[in-house]
Amino acid sequence: MASGKRAGAIWCVRPIWCEASRGCGVEALGSPRDALVRSLGLECTLPAPKPCQWGWRYGQIDPHEHCVLVIGAFDGVHRGHQDLIRQGALQARELGVPLVILTFDPDPSAVLGTPEPQLLLTQDRFRQLWALGPQELRVCAFTEKLAALSPEEFLDRAVFGDGLSPCLVCVGEGFALGAQGKGTVPYLSSLGKARGFRLLAQPLLSLEGAPVSATRIRQEIASGDTLKAARLLGRRPFVRGTVMRGRGQGTSFGFPTANLMCAPGTALPASGVFAGFGVLDGSAWPAAINVGEPPTFKSQGLQSSQGFLEATLLGFSQDIYGDSMAIVLYERLRPSRPFDSFEELVATVRTNMDQVRERYGEGPLKLISPVR
Repeated sequence: MASGKRAGAIWCVRPIWCEASRGCGVEALGSPRDALVRSLGLECTLPAPKPCQWGWRYGQIDPHEHCVLVIGAFDGVHRGHQDLIRQGALQARELGVPLVILTFDPDPSAVLGTPEPQLLLTQDRFRQLWALGPQELRVCAFTEKLAALSPEEFLDRAVFGDGLSPCLVCVGEGFALGAQGKGTVPYLSSLGKARGFRLLAQPLLSLEGAPVSATRIRQEIASGDTLKAARLLGRRPFVRGTVMRGRGQGTSFGFPTANLMCAPGTALPASGVFAGFGVLDGSAWPAAINVGEPPTFKSQGLQSSQGFLEATLLGFSQDIYGDSMAIVLYERLRPSRPFDSFEELVATVRTNMDQVRERYGEGPLKLISPVR
């Protein structure tokens, strides 16, 4: 569990970069219920955005104040990204200057190529980044115009020309900036000497014999291995969507479900039943979650399987139609399969609910934003 202090009945946690390095693994997070106390960034409150020349910002340092600037797309804000930002934060603390994170929206892949399935919705990505403790989060609107800038033009216009004066720029070792990827690490290092900043290129973080990457995490999620995805993310994977009306079958069977339609392009696991949590209004409810259209009802054509989840929240009975909800995916209980009868379906769902109850208990767990 992250270090912190007890405040009433809620644990307040510090940003991840405040902690010493520790071994990876879901096991390090403690028991499943304790693990959710370690903030997912779901409840992190962003300050009001303010416009700047090439996008917008959250928080603000003094204009042209020296800073440590960490640049990246940060798709998923996984452990490699966290490692880079933690290094930037340590450097900022040693230099006595603020930490600024610069990222892009939309993800550059959506403008320059084929969009990849999203590990995080845009606002959740910003919350994850803000939870890591920068004094300013700068977002550049990524357009074809921005992509066409040379590395020099990007630095002169979107960095130095937009109120930032980094004395140190931190990037991943495979980073490239500017038109046609010209701004490689050696190029930017040379450019920094002329612009008055030092470049720090962080080696890629490797876990289980391979570098941590968003592509690798997508593959693990798509295969249904949410536990391995969690080890790479440094948190449990979650998705977000809107609660909509479904078939009403769950209510008639005695276990009402929240039917969630995720945003298009969300990275989802293959169809199956998962144990996890549904997060609403700062509380996390243990849940049995079906991803994809249940095969038993598929022939009825009542629901599109794309981006569709059904979650049975243990101990929850409120009307939440139209609300936004996050679903945290812990582990796969079983693959999807058709049932010969409704009685067999009901018995299996009850067994899945009992499995969730045994693992994670029943009733809500409070979440809280990291202390800033």
